[in-house]
Amino acid sequence: MTELLSSSDSPSPCSSEAENRENSFQTPTLTLLDGKFFKYDSSSSNGRCLVATCVKCLPDIIKIKGSLSSTSNFISHLKRKHGEQIMEDYHQYAKQKIHEKQIKSAKTVKHNDCLTRASQDTVNSDIDKYFIHSMIPLNTVDDPFFI
Repeated sequence: MTELLSSSDSPSPCSSEAENRENSFQTPTLTLLDGKFFKYDSSSSNGRCLVATCVKCLPDIIKIKGSLSSTSNFISHLKRKHGEQIMEDYHQYAKQKIHEKQIKSAKTVKHNDCLTRASQDTVNSDIDKYFIHSMIPLNTVDDPFFI
């Protein structure tokens, strides 16, 4: 098995091994690193540097370094080593993921709106029942201390 790390002419965004141990970094949520094209390597990554293994290169272990704010190293690897078809697959996959997130977000907003309306209806019904069962006058709602 071969293990390679991508590098560029510019200084590496990665920090030293000591900084790597000091920084605790959560798994990034990039579509690119979700396991379909690259698998995130948490043991080699830190807050400034992401390391991921190319899934398309398996069984060879090819590790690519990059950062959360710039995915050009990962994209360049796909384009250079795997060709335009993989790039088209990636772009289609990314669009699909964005669409899924938008649908999920829209459903959440609708769901929350229904819950708000239902709870307001419940409160109104409870207030009506209180007035009826307590037999208090309706002008009680005009009192500034009501609700």
